[in-house]
Amino acid sequence: MSIEATDIPGAIAVGIGATLVMDLWNLFLKRTFSIPSVSFCLLGRWFQHMLGGTFRHASITDAPQRPLECTVGWIAHYTIGVVFALVFVGFTSGA
Repeated sequence: MSIEATDIPGAIAVGIGATLVMDLWNLFLKRTFSIPSVSFCLLGRWFQHMLGGTFRHASITDAPQRPLECTVGWIAHYTIGVVFALVFVGFTSGA
């Protein structure tokens, strides 16, 4: 697996773009069919609890809230999308 430095900006753009398309699709499903989406605030709560050493919860909704968990969740959501794109480019680029 090898990524050229020139491939990184494109992979970042694809990761952000793909994540944005997914978010728009989820918004469409919510508004059109009342299908609820994932709460990225809970993702942020989980990440912040991981920093404290807690990796598993019986229910993340029952875990104590953390400051800025929504912001952390959205940043994590888009970061994960970019990482997936970078891994994809790494696997598909010629070595």
